[in-house]
This record gives sequence, C-alpha cells and structure tokens, in this order.
Amino acid sequence: MSKKKDHFEQIDTYILGQMSDEQKNQFEEAMKNDIALKNEVSLRRDMMQGIKIDGRKKLKQTLEEIHHQKDRTTEKSIASRQRTLPTWLVAASIVLLLSVTFLWNSLKQPNLVKSYYQPYELSLNLRSDDSAEDLATIDKLYTEGDYSTVQPLIEAYLNKNPNQKTLQLALAICQFETKEYEKALNTLQSLESDPFLKDQARWYAALIYIDENNRSEAIKKLNPLVEDTKSDHHEEAKRLLGEIEKVEGR
Repeated sequence: MSKKKDHFEQIDTYILGQMSDEQKNQFEEAMKNDIALKNEVSLRRDMMQGIKIDGRKKLKQTLEEIHHQKDRTTEKSIASRQRTLPTWLVAASIVLLLSVTFLWNSLKQPNLVKSYYQPYELSLNLRSDDSAEDLATIDKLYTEGDYSTVQPLIEAYLNKNPNQKTLQLALAICQFETKEYEKALNTLQSLESDPFLKDQARWYAALIYIDENNRSEAIKKLNPLVEDTKSDHHEEAKRLLGEIEKVEGR
C-alpha cells in the first residue's frame, strides 16, 4: 500500500471514529502541530458530508454512466481497455474510492440529528453591573441563532468569567453549529463533571458523534442517560438509542 493511500485511510479512519483511544489521541496531537493535516481532515470531512447528502443520486448517475460506457465497449479486449483506460472510468473510480467506506452505510441512516437536535435554551441572569450589556448582547444573538457572531463574544466573556457553565454549554452549541466538532466535544467533556449540566453535555456530545457517523461513541454518551430514569433527555436518549440499534440491525 502506498504511503499516500495509507495517509488518506488514516484520515478516513479518524473521521469515521474507528481509531482506538490511543490512536485518536496521537492523531489529534499531530493535527495540533500540523495545520496542513488539520485542513486535510476538514476538507475530507466536508467531502464525506457532501457525498452523504446527495450520495444516492450521484452514485446512481455514476453507475448509469458506467453501464452505458460498458455497453459501448463490450467488444474491446481486456488488454485494450487496460492500455487505454477511459476518462469516465477514472472519474468513477475516484468517486467510488472516496465513498466506499461510508456511502452505503450513510444511505441507510435516517437524519437522526435533524430529528432530535434542538439548541440549548440559554437563560442568563442579566445583572445590573458592568457585564449586563455584554450578556444582553450574547443572549439576543444566541436566541436569534446568530452563532458565528455570538461565538467570539461568548469566548471573550468566558476568558474573564470561566465559571459560567451555562455559557460554556452555549459555546459548545455555537461550535457545533459552525462545524467545529472537536472544539465542541472538548467543551462538552469539561461539563460532564458538572452535576447540573452533565446530562445536557452527554446529550449534545451524542448528537455530534452521530453527525460524524461515530455510532460507538454516541452510544457511550447515550447509555448513562438511558440508565438513569431521572436524567435530562432520558426518554429522547432511549428512543434515539433504539433507532441507532435498529439501523445497525441489533
């Protein structure tokens, strides 16, 4: 196997959540020190998402083209076809190589995130002090769903007030909405020890993992919510876990 193919397979394995914890930690450490690798991962994830969104249509189109070309070239010898590989076949091969590890599975998946996701409802205590105006602006922008604008404002506020846990959860929602999945998961992980927000943190982390097609990690986050009948999102987590297991044929 070539080093280049090895490289891409390693990226795909990371995105699909198929690495061990040790491998994942090593890979994420490598991304921190290599901006080019981080950009490659981001680009490849976007490609996967794009194929997942309209993969059925594109795959059908590609297969129809292959079938059509095959009919036209049936009489050619195998040796001739090997020597003069058609452009359409090269393009089709690229599409299939990119999608083979995840396309078939993703076509079977319902849009679980869209069905279950609702942004956390932020409730701020707008105190009458120097921070009141900042909090009012954050509250307004977040409620309006302007996540890309409010995110740096929340980050700036948390730099001065790091113990504002509800704002940390709001930040994770912003990071998820702007597709900064790793940052969102790190923010949520820091909240899993909070007695009041741990269930919310696990719930949103599960949804992020589902959006990344990482079913095993999603299940790990959902299990505590299902087992504790008094937990936030208990009923939703139970239904969602049932849907995941149904899709996986358990």
